[in-house]
Amino acid sequence: VEFFFSSCTTICPIMNTNMKRLENAFADRDDFGIASFTIDPEKDTPEKLALYQKVNNYNTTKWRFLTGDKEHIYALAKGVYLNAFEDQTAEGGFLHSTSAILIDWNGNIRSRIDDNGNIVGSYDVLDVTQLNDLEEDIKVLIAEYEREKHNKLDE
Repeated sequence: VEFFFSSCTTICPIMNTNMKRLENAFADRDDFGIASFTIDPEKDTPEKLALYQKVNNYNTTKWRFLTGDKEHIYALAKGVYLNAFEDQTAEGGFLHSTSAILIDWNGNIRSRIDDNGNIVGSYDVLDVTQLNDLEEDIKVLIAEYEREKHNKLDE
């Protein structure tokens, strides 16, 4: 999950280029998806987001660009410990995290422990090292999901 807005000319294009790398890496997985929530729902209508998705050649079966009530979107970002809000001093009029979060099949935020023993709950997708960490953690999560699914079949 990430937060962005389609008219952003600074960090969002880089974020989504990097997220596309993940989309491509897991293109053959039915159990993988990306959800990108706009923080500018007044301009980013469903039609505009569909065009954005088409123009940028993002896989419509793997990647959902979502809109909704502004206050609900901002509350969702806050609920997963990411920033998303209007800020007229920021370029484009919005400020948001450059991070994505990893959510499992039960709706739980998944995290990792860094080299210093700190819990890391989000991944700065502008940072190649953290993007690599996210890709590796997705692989770990998929393997865990496969084991759990296999164990349920054995029961």
